[in-house]
Amino acid sequence: MNEGKMHPAKKVAIAGILLSLNIILNRLVGLAQVGPMFSWARISPGTSIVLFASILLGPFYGAVVGVAGDALGWLILGQWTGTFNFFLSIYYAIIGIAPYFVIKLLKKGGSGSLAKVISISAFLALFLTAILAIWFSPSFATLFARANFNDLAAKIVITVIVLIGAAVTALSLFLMKKKEGDNARYIGGVNLDMTFAVSIINEVIACLLKPLAFIAFYSLVLGNDFTATTGFDYGSLVVITSVFAMINVPLNAYLLSLYCRYGKVGLGEI
Repeated sequence: MNEGKMHPAKKVAIAGILLSLNIILNRLVGLAQVGPMFSWARISPGTSIVLFASILLGPFYGAVVGVAGDALGWLILGQWTGTFNFFLSIYYAIIGIAPYFVIKLLKKGGSGSLAKVISISAFLALFLTAILAIWFSPSFATLFARANFNDLAAKIVITVIVLIGAAVTALSLFLMKKKEGDNARYIGGVNLDMTFAVSIINEVIACLLKPLAFIAFYSLVLGNDFTATTGFDYGSLVVITSVFAMINVPLNAYLLSLYCRYGKVGLGEI
């Protein structure tokens, strides 16, 4: 992760490539929740590109890839969703900055035990929040009613999806560790535990900040009270986003691991 050794022109060129990939993966490949009203909670591999940009190029370029990817992605492919929500760009700036410092902190932890503790704790928090929200949050009952879904059947289906997401996360980490070993090092000395920890921390940030950005946009830009207009409050959005996190965690953790692994092959030890 010694991004300071890379020539500035090379950084700009790589940032441009990553920016383009972010737009494609986020806007074309990513799936938003039932329509533009829930566009903050999407299933998207594009996030992994922003995380990788931060690890590879540093916090400044990570923030640029995140913010510019969001803004240009909306300008090119996302105008059907309505007015641009620049509060979400703040979230993308944060996830473009945070991984760089998270990795530095985890490296100081030595053997990777700190990364394991953070990953397990944060993932369990997301998992329990998602499960409890599905069965006990009135937000989901409201969503099911609006969509004319059977309440019990919908809860069972979403619970199965969350469990599959948790299983895929654990299984992918186990298989990759088995294949590469605990001591495998990726680009910049990053290891597998660190990439999973970064991905999980990102989803925690998403659960806390994306709903807040959406509420701020409703209040300050559209001039509407979010809760009165949609029937949901901040807590409701957090628990709904936590369900999506159980899919995004294994998706982005696996992709980020691949980027860091093959980035070392293609770019050398930076």
